[in-house]
Amino acid sequence: MQRNYRFYLAFLMTALVFFIYIFAFSCWRIHQRMLESGTGLFGMLRNCPETLALTLFSFAAIWFLGGLAIFHSTLTAINQTAYENFRNRYEGSPNPYDKGIISNITEVLFSPLPPSRVDFRAEAMPRWNVEDEKPPLG
Repeated sequence: MQRNYRFYLAFLMTALVFFIYIFAFSCWRIHQRMLESGTGLFGMLRNCPETLALTLFSFAAIWFLGGLAIFHSTLTAINQTAYENFRNRYEGSPNPYDKGIISNITEVLFSPLPPSRVDFRAEAMPRWNVEDEKPPLG
């Protein structure tokens, strides 16, 4: 797993919770508006289409993000990358990196991050292409 995978999972879960929140409150608002005005769903479409659009968009986002979250949670539980899963790397043999569900989740989410391979304190030097004009002298 890469260094950013736990942050990707956190972003995915946070976005999922956010869209569930939006969907729940949009449904609640539609219900309140329908009780106040006494109109049905088509009357709501005429009175406040933005709430219905937001509800439909958040519903679609929940399905998309939910599926993605389930897929990546499964990959985390079996300690496999998406590339390995896509290529069916361990189809006929056991995954050599699988340590059990709890140990796999602990390794992905709570193990210390390896050091970065990028030296952020290094001096930035421009790279000149052969086709580019010559670098300025001086």
